[in-house]
Amino acid sequence: MIRALVWIVLISFVMGEHNLIVDTDAGFDVDDVAAIAVANKLADMNETRIIAISHTNAFTKGIGAVSVVMEWYNRSDVPLGSYKGEWARDPHAGTGNADKYVSDLVDHYPSRVNTSDQVETAVRVYRKALVEASDGSVSIASIGITTNMRDLVLSEPDDISPLSGHDLIAKKVSKIVWMDGMYNFGCAEHDTFNWLGDDTGCKGSAQAAVMNFPSNVRQIFSGVGADVFTGKTLTSCSPVTCNPVKQSFEDLGVRIISLFITCITNTKQSHFTGTHNRTLELGSHSRPDCCSRS
Repeated sequence: MIRALVWIVLISFVMGEHNLIVDTDAGFDVDDVAAIAVANKLADMNETRIIAISHTNAFTKGIGAVSVVMEWYNRSDVPLGSYKGEWARDPHAGTGNADKYVSDLVDHYPSRVNTSDQVETAVRVYRKALVEASDGSVSIASIGITTNMRDLVLSEPDDISPLSGHDLIAKKVSKIVWMDGMYNFGCAEHDTFNWLGDDTGCKGSAQAAVMNFPSNVRQIFSGVGADVFTGKTLTSCSPVTCNPVKQSFEDLGVRIISLFITCITNTKQSHFTGTHNRTLELGSHSRPDCCSRS
């Protein structure tokens, strides 16, 4: 619950510029879904423009869950990418679980993307988005593991741009906000916590990303919002039909914050239609045909 609110604060914090990139590890916890929801609401209010989103883990369905949420907000045209290395390919390795709601969304909600096989690498997606953006107009919300940011900043000139990743970032990006100030918690804890199994492809990514980011880009390491609690007065919000954001929270067993998310996301119905009755008991819900792929 707390981390979800942190991302609400952090994404709001990077809205000084018009263009936004969200780099997410959606699947471990549900805060990333909240962040993507808030980013979309800000875009609805013309306070930002989402120019790219990528998933930071090798779990193939990860970007599929992101795609479901973007479909809900009628933004299936936003370019999506994914890390395609080795780290966290198995969502159940180690002591963690990177599939707390991902498969549920991918298997039961409309989306143009189901797996990472259907998208380009995060590096290519981000390089294209940066090339097309105005100079200094991009903010990055890095709310996942730092694999993609490492790969982007270390990328070489290619058919997309003659600039290196470092130089492209220096030209286009004004700031990056790193997840709660602990910008490598997954990889750094491998030896003591074995969070998601082997850290091959992930170890050292934070150091490589942070130390190689251009000096003119403001790097923010912030835990602002971690002590903010809310939701009590929002528990009376009515259910939303076929809302994958709310479903993600329910899959994780979060009741009050799920109702909070219902309130902030209850504007986009798109083609999600029909009656979707669910209880808010842990793991208990019914699902109508409207939320299942044909």
